[in-house]
Amino acid sequence: MSQQGTHTPSIHAPSQPPQVDTQTQLSSVIIQTLKPDPFTGKTGISVEAWLIKVEHYLSVLQVNDEVAILPVSTLFKDYADVW
Repeated sequence: MSQQGTHTPSIHAPSQPPQVDTQTQLSSVIIQTLKPDPFTGKTGISVEAWLIKVEHYLSVLQVNDEVAILPVSTLFKDYADVW
């Protein structure tokens, strides 16, 4: 006798969260911590001090000067964005 139409549900073990390398997590935290705030061009904010932070950040990321303009350009906001 055929048992057409009956379906036995399969039981799956709960999926495990992906393993994340501790070093990768630490690197991500460091990178986010060092990321400079956007430069707005407002009076009283030192562009020189901001550029030092940017240079340090790019150094940690190992971004060379030839390609640094793109990530740095995303950090300009408000008045500085329309220079």
